[in-house]
Amino acid sequence: MVSQPRAATVMGLMEEARLARLRGFKVAKQNGSVKTAFGRVRDFIVGNF
Repeated sequence: MVSQPRAATVMGLMEEARLARLRGFKVAKQNGSVKTAFGRVRDFIVGNF
């Protein structure tokens, strides 16, 4: 827990950016087959719902 609101906001934004980068790299590593397309849709649904 961070005592200063400004630091808490910065830490939250940095964590969100880190997670977004990881999601981006995961998609970039995959091939373009139909199987991986369904895998991406499944990962999106599981990750967001």
